[in-house]
Amino acid sequence: MAAFTYFDKDGSGYITVDKLQRACGEHNMEDSFLEEIILEVDQNNVS
Repeated sequence: MAAFTYFDKDGSGYITVDKLQRACGEHNMEDSFLEEIILEVDQNNVS
C-alpha cells in the first residue's frame, strides 16, 4: 500500500502514466524503463 500511495500522490486511486513519469523523473530513470513497467503492469491496456 505504501508503494501505491507513493505513486498516487493525489489520492485518486489510480496510477497514471503522468504519475509514473514524475516518479521516474525524480529518480532519474529512463523513459524506456517506464515503458517496460507500463507494459508489465497495465492489466486492462488503458495506458
